[in-house]
Amino acid sequence: MGRRDLNDQSKGPVVPDIPITSNDVGSKATTFSLIKHLGDCFPVAKCDQGYLCEVCGKEVTSIVDSDLYLRYVIGQLDAETLHLSPERHLRCNPTLAQYIVDEGFEPIRLTGPFAKENLDEVFVAAHTAIVTRGYQRLWQINESSRPISLLDYPLDGDDPTSRTLSNQSPTRKGGRPSPARPEVQ
Repeated sequence: MGRRDLNDQSKGPVVPDIPITSNDVGSKATTFSLIKHLGDCFPVAKCDQGYLCEVCGKEVTSIVDSDLYLRYVIGQLDAETLHLSPERHLRCNPTLAQYIVDEGFEPIRLTGPFAKENLDEVFVAAHTAIVTRGYQRLWQINESSRPISLLDYPLDGDDPTSRTLSNQSPTRKGGRPSPARPEVQ
């Protein structure tokens, strides 16, 4: 059987014959040679591409634009499920982003049953406090000159505004529960 050109990928990757003797096993030169040849045969993964927004399909290029990391920082996601959770730009999730009150974030006004104007004022105040604080934490992480462990991203537990929101349900003005949250599509 004839050898194919290494650049011919029409029938799948071609792994070249690399003669390795027992004296070569473990040598740096052999390891480098093998890696180089395998790199020529198999396409490189797009590891430099970040998370894609499930709403608009564009890349979320910064942690300060990340709905995923904001939800993690404020306690709505566990570290163990972070890599399994969908990513969105903050602006692509207006239900959460409407609670950010920061001079560096242009306010989002939501309409409909989940607009904060239609919800209980105590609930809105609590959400605004923690989501805004979470957004500011994203900026601290982004601007840090030293690496910060992923496990240190969440807000500190000693501040009452840093408590998780995952168990709180929105209520309409007057105390009636709001309808179930719609799925983001």
